[in-house]
Amino acid sequence: MGVLQIFDQSINCGITGFEDPTSGSVRKSLSLSKQLVHHPSATKLTVAHQDVPYFGISDGDYLLVDSSLQPEANDCILVEYLGENALVSFQEIQQQEDIVVQGVVSARFHWYRKGNSIPIHNSLKEFDLHELLIPPEQQHTCVLMRANGKSMLPIIDNGDLLLLNRSLSFKEDHPVIMALNGELVCKRLNKRLKKAYSDNPKFRSVYLSSSDEIRIYGCVSMAIRIYRRELRGC
Repeated sequence: MGVLQIFDQSINCGITGFEDPTSGSVRKSLSLSKQLVHHPSATKLTVAHQDVPYFGISDGDYLLVDSSLQPEANDCILVEYLGENALVSFQEIQQQEDIVVQGVVSARFHWYRKGNSIPIHNSLKEFDLHELLIPPEQQHTCVLMRANGKSMLPIIDNGDLLLLNRSLSFKEDHPVIMALNGELVCKRLNKRLKKAYSDNPKFRSVYLSSSDEIRIYGCVSMAIRIYRRELRGC
């Protein structure tokens, strides 16, 4: 089972400072399987086939679905309705008949750089979630961080986990962790336009000049959202 380094400070997705994530500030290692899969025999990994903005879910995201959890208010729930799967809120299952609950979405994985395909499986007892999401050959180049702020909504919210992957090459307009004039930020970066910007339109873009000091530490390859507070073990 693979393990991952985790950085010991929260990241404000706005303009704020903290230490170099590639330095000795990394404090411990963890396994995403151990942290996120609490009921392996009752949990599956599936692909979202719809956008659900309220829950920060996009078409193509990977979802952990736990059938052992009892649906509660504020849950995103996978159901079968009229022969098709759909993602609904707790309120919707109270209002609609003929819904078969498949399970509660306990976590969402949004890829900025596409990863491995999900194998056919009946439960997460059949494969290691951590090694599927982060192949062994990449684990030494990855660091896990926690976001603090809302400038990268709707995908990255306060408390979400970010996977910094130092092995990936830079791509225009993809999210990066970079030091801007000594402050570490999570932004999309367009080198051609010399612009660092947020996903949330309420936050202004930063236009870069020759006097700005920039250092890119790595690309954000994935954003992880854990939906229930009691499941946030990391």
